[in-house]
Amino acid sequence: MYITCWMCSVREAELRQLRRQNTEYEEQNAILSKHVDNMKQAIEKLEVEATQQRNNNAALQQHLDLLRTTLVANFSRIPIPGCQLSTVYSSVLLASSKSILAVKIQH
Repeated sequence: MYITCWMCSVREAELRQLRRQNTEYEEQNAILSKHVDNMKQAIEKLEVEATQQRNNNAALQQHLDLLRTTLVANFSRIPIPGCQLSTVYSSVLLASSKSILAVKIQH
């Protein structure tokens, strides 16, 4: 009888320990689930921001291309003393403006 009661108390202690561990795991799972949800929201927000930034970059690139074209077109109309080839000047101006931009981007 004494051994049976002792076995019952050991089992009850094991059950209490398992219940405590189970509760701890459930709490950890709840915390991790909340963290996963927060991370998913952050990813969605970053994806939206990245798309907006790509669109903004594309618009800025179009504007830069238009400015370059306008600059070259207007400078090509200005005669260069001693030079008959204004198209050569335009090509050099366009190439140098792109290389200056490339140098600025690299730094």
